[in-house]
Amino acid sequence: MDRNVIFGLIIIVTIIFTFNMMNSGEEAKAVETPKKEATKPKTLVDTSSKLATVSFPTRDSSFVWKKDQISYTFTTIGGKIKSVDLHQFKTYSKKPLVLFFNQKIGYEFDDKGVKTSSSTLPFSPTIENEKIIFTAMTPRGTTVKHIFQNFKKDGSNEFIVQIDGNTSNSVVFSAEMTTPPQEKDLEEERFKSTIHYSTTEGDHDYINERKEDTENLEEKLKWISFKQKYFNSSFVFSEGINNAQLTTKNGLDSSSVKTMSFKGEVPLKNGQVSMVFHFGPSKFYDLKEVGYGLENQVYLGWNLLSVINEYVILPIFTIINKTGWSFGIIILILSIIIKAILFPLTYKSTLSTVKMRILKPEIDAIKEKIGEDQMKLQAETMKLYSKAGVNPLGGCLPLILQMPLLFAMFYFFPAVFELRGESFLWAEDLSTYDSLIHWETSIPVLGTHLSLFTILMTISTLIYTRIQNEVSGATGQMKYIGYIMPVIFLGVLNSYASGLTYYYLLLNLITFAQQAILKRSIDENKLHAQIAENKQKGGKSKSKFQQRLEEMQAVQNKRKK
Repeated sequence: MDRNVIFGLIIIVTIIFTFNMMNSGEEAKAVETPKKEATKPKTLVDTSSKLATVSFPTRDSSFVWKKDQISYTFTTIGGKIKSVDLHQFKTYSKKPLVLFFNQKIGYEFDDKGVKTSSSTLPFSPTIENEKIIFTAMTPRGTTVKHIFQNFKKDGSNEFIVQIDGNTSNSVVFSAEMTTPPQEKDLEEERFKSTIHYSTTEGDHDYINERKEDTENLEEKLKWISFKQKYFNSSFVFSEGINNAQLTTKNGLDSSSVKTMSFKGEVPLKNGQVSMVFHFGPSKFYDLKEVGYGLENQVYLGWNLLSVINEYVILPIFTIINKTGWSFGIIILILSIIIKAILFPLTYKSTLSTVKMRILKPEIDAIKEKIGEDQMKLQAETMKLYSKAGVNPLGGCLPLILQMPLLFAMFYFFPAVFELRGESFLWAEDLSTYDSLIHWETSIPVLGTHLSLFTILMTISTLIYTRIQNEVSGATGQMKYIGYIMPVIFLGVLNSYASGLTYYYLLLNLITFAQQAILKRSIDENKLHAQIAENKQKGGKSKSKFQQRLEEMQAVQNKRKK
């Protein structure tokens, strides 16, 4: 053979060998159980779908399936999801957001009289039309399949277990996850992370976030969720799960938030278990669209407060959010809308307060005349109010009616996902506290920082208290009691979401503007004249409260005689 021919054949063989090495696995539809030695997997396009990519290993037991903005890392040992990366989001420190790590998920089943764990079985995966199918053979010849399908943008996918020839009624399913830190405040993240669950009857509950706990439940559950502060890993069982045991444990150090686990009996139907997994952000409307009542994980407050947030605040917030404006502007607009809704109550409260201040000299005279007889003092005071046509509760009642909305916002801002990672002015993240002023040594109540929004909120509240004292004519101890609460809230709200304290600051500033308008619009001379006219006419008819006071006064006078 000619030397040039030999040389050419060597070059051709080298090229073919190099090409095969670079493109090995591209057309493969199944991956054999690899060796334990890990190498970096190669990312190849899955020819069965243009919407997803799959990363096959060269010598590793795991591979990555990427769907839109979510990457699922699968392991062939146990045929399961090992971790989930949400590419659309980052941690507070701008690192890739890994939803969980060290996940242990699997089940035990009766394999011809021998208890077998799926977690130890070596599976071989294949990809068929966006389905990932893991197949394993037990030592006793039973075929086991794990099917992952219907991967959606919201982080949901179906998980099906098929055990051929199994005659058992159920499998013992278990899962355990250790969650890494994702937010600024580790302690708050631990406080907001726990296990949520719902019964097949739709009753939702959760384990106390403040302590490590284990709960053994007799009710049949529909779903169980490992909820972090703003994300969740949820398991929905088509046939439910019985005798569930739920456990939460705090992380041992700053590298983990919590370890959450559950274990229970899942019914087999024709040798099959069907579930839905959901891995993603805890957005109220997104979870509601997934279904099963998963949106109940987003805590919007108790009873009435939850109703206000779900049916009033959240829809308004969502509509404004569609504008694409800065969240600082969105919160400002939301504050203006809320104060506009409450303005009629504010007007009535202010008007009543001014009337009470006009009557204060006469009330003081009654106090001086009657002395220590409280029953008679109340009766005479109510008689004066009745003649003057003034409702003594007119200033308090509108404020009380505003309280549910005020408290509802206290729960809304820490719960709404959309504020996470959004900055405004000096606040880097409106979902957590702003710490423009900070130090090393922890101080009781305050911790290691001062929130500037909280300071400004406190100052504005103190100013508002002073204005109210001037309007109402408060004297003595009542004049100073109002200054105590803002100082207390400085410590309470110092570590709350800066979006919340910014909102409270805006409410105070808008209130100042409203008070200035009302001061110009309310004519005190006209009110004086109206009160005097009411007195001449004999005032309004006696209220039930006033009638009751007069009856009590009459009974007391009889006893004295």
